[in-house]
Amino acid sequence: MIVWLGSFPKSGNTWLRSLLSDYKNFKEDYIFENTIYTIKQFPSDNHFDYLFEEGEMFDREKMKDAVFASKYWVPAQLRLIRNNSEDILFKTHAAPCRIGNNYFLTKETTRCAICIIRDPRQVLFSLMKHFHFNEQKESMNFLLTSERSINISDTLNKESESFSHLPLPSWDIYYLSWAAYKNIFPIKFLRYEDMFDFKTFKETITFLEKHTNISEFKYEEIKATGSPKVNSENIEDERNTPLIKSLFLINN
Repeated sequence: MIVWLGSFPKSGNTWLRSLLSDYKNFKEDYIFENTIYTIKQFPSDNHFDYLFEEGEMFDREKMKDAVFASKYWVPAQLRLIRNNSEDILFKTHAAPCRIGNNYFLTKETTRCAICIIRDPRQVLFSLMKHFHFNEQKESMNFLLTSERSINISDTLNKESESFSHLPLPSWDIYYLSWAAYKNIFPIKFLRYEDMFDFKTFKETITFLEKHTNISEFKYEEIKATGSPKVNSENIEDERNTPLIKSLFLINN
């Protein structure tokens, strides 16, 4: 089944994705490489390739319409689940919404979810920088627009994932959409501001260990810190470990 890493854009999802991918791929002789893309994003165009390969669809332009694409969201997830023996981590900026009779996700496809919440005032400035907005008003409109679908391209991704149109409501509705599922499957809500605290990372791994069957997500101190204990004196020696490495990426 699927484990969702959900957030509104510019809220720390890539940071958490980096932390978890490093932890999942850690070995005793581990040297950091770009493992972040071992955790894919959904929806991406390649999740729907089977529709064209099997002759069910011929016009890719139709998938740019979120209303049309919505009827394939859950079938694509079920197909991915059938092809994997373990639970699958997916990053998403999509809201768990419904378009017509089509749901973005269901309890049949979802094992659990982690949802990251960031102070919208900080999101506003991060959006300005990321999308090269000239005015705060443009960022504010992005935060407050309630009905839209967007297409996000990852220009840093060497694998050139192309992301399908996804439903993205306003900042507040986005998080209320995830909260509506809290009694349907386990959800851990993370404050971006708390992610600088090692305790939050440890709690996140413990959550994944409890609720998923992904064998790598068993909490081990050596994987999380690179040593039994982390302190200010040995940080320089720990730069290649998952937690410390990612903190340096954020702060430098």
